[in-house]
Amino acid sequence: MPSAGLGRYLREHLARLPSEAPDFSFVAFAHPRDQSALLSLSRNLEIREVRGAPSTPWGQAFLWQSVRAAGLDLFHAPNLQLPFGLPCRTAVTVHDVLPVRFPASDFEGWLFQKKIESIGKRADLIVTVSEAVAQELATRLHRPVESIRVVPNGVADAFAAPGSADRSEIDVLIGRLGLQVPYGLNITNGSAAKGVDQLLSAMRRIRGLQMVMLGEGSDHPLVREMVAAAGLGPERVKLLGNVSEREMRMLYQRARLAVVASRYEGFGLSAIEAMACGVPLVATRTGGIPEVAGDAAILIDPDSATALAEAVYRVAFEMDEGERANLAERARSRARRFSWQSAVRLTAASYRHVFAQEISDDSC
Repeated sequence: MPSAGLGRYLREHLARLPSEAPDFSFVAFAHPRDQSALLSLSRNLEIREVRGAPSTPWGQAFLWQSVRAAGLDLFHAPNLQLPFGLPCRTAVTVHDVLPVRFPASDFEGWLFQKKIESIGKRADLIVTVSEAVAQELATRLHRPVESIRVVPNGVADAFAAPGSADRSEIDVLIGRLGLQVPYGLNITNGSAAKGVDQLLSAMRRIRGLQMVMLGEGSDHPLVREMVAAAGLGPERVKLLGNVSEREMRMLYQRARLAVVASRYEGFGLSAIEAMACGVPLVATRTGGIPEVAGDAAILIDPDSATALAEAVYRVAFEMDEGERANLAERARSRARRFSWQSAVRLTAASYRHVFAQEISDDSC
């Protein structure tokens, strides 16, 4: 199962949907290696095996056969992998339009555009995670924005609850990971769209603050090469890779600030999780981030390393404790608007809307 944003989306929905919508029966299609993890999420979840990556023709064919054998009334593809010709209603979640905003190649951008156009014609329900993505999809698919359901992501329980670790436990973790106080946190997968180059450029202008980059891909060899090329040693930029959810929560408890340097985000899950922890946030004004952060973060131009450096320095060193406390409380208050329980409730309501439309169509 994916470990980043998509993985969070899947885990939260599969764990909560059976109890949120007890009038439905839920089936999850999973590779054998993921089945035990899925079974731990809910006892009211049927697991069916699939083989191969769903992005491949063979994987799509196997998934089609599995869905047909399950006799479903509705199939929900959480990651655009919607097989052709399914004998049931279909729903798709589009988390972002990154491949057309920042394509690795012209062909990738063209292919993604064709994929979402195909999905737009076939899916009975299109769900996305922010108004920003809904607006862009509506433009690209030439359809009313009202036809796209917006279901914002939520804050995981680990980040919504007050931190439980005491100071000594956090000190041990900081020492074991080789961190220096004060430090900032940046959650990244290392891709170009996450603004790694902008963040490194900003950190070259700042002394006395260690930027800790963590998450799947944060310690990728290409990222290490970029850090080395920027002349930033581990005392300036520390690459951690993946840490456990509990360790991440502990690191947030001591962080001076969190930074989202992305050039584009469909939602901004790391932004809302930092805010839920009461960490002052500097983030880029792009995609869904303004919807998530509101006035509870310092928002800057995604294309300006200078603006990023100035904002990071200001929050880290120039804000007095009263300002920091006020920003932290606004962040917590804003984050409380986003819960996975609410997201799952809206998803279940979207399913019911599809079935209600089916009844309406049949009665015409």
